[in-house]
Amino acid sequence: MNYSNQAWRFYRIDTGEVLSHSMHLPDAETVAANTPPDCGAVQMQIDHMSQRVQLVPDDFGNAVPVLVDYQPPAPADDADQTWAWAATIRRWVSVPTQAALNRKAAEPILAQLAELDAKLVRPAGEVTQALALGQAPPAAAVTKLQEINAEKAALREQLAALTP
Repeated sequence: MNYSNQAWRFYRIDTGEVLSHSMHLPDAETVAANTPPDCGAVQMQIDHMSQRVQLVPDDFGNAVPVLVDYQPPAPADDADQTWAWAATIRRWVSVPTQAALNRKAAEPILAQLAELDAKLVRPAGEVTQALALGQAPPAAAVTKLQEINAEKAALREQLAALTP
């Protein structure tokens, strides 16, 4: 075997799991000295996240390391994402849940509602001041309040449609 400072990958003999790091080692003694306990060493290009090493007997009964594809368990789902296996890249990819999509869709609506709340201050103040002084509220302020509240009601309907 050619030991000219090649990249070596280590794997757990019992599971075939490939460790995430590799080492460039010059000779068999150095490989043996650096191989972790209960592990084997191979010179292969390995994607440690989607491949494993399997020991299979050769024609002479010797265990030979062979690279096999492996699909790790999916990460745990949560309120924001589930996971789907993408065979082309051999990885689990995040898929947003409907709740996460609804929250994302609600963000601009909530921002618009906040803007409208800020626009309420002046006409509400004018109406409140007039009423406190026993005067009729200014028609323009009342109209503006009605317009803003109508816009807010429409936005709240959109928001309600997003929440089951």
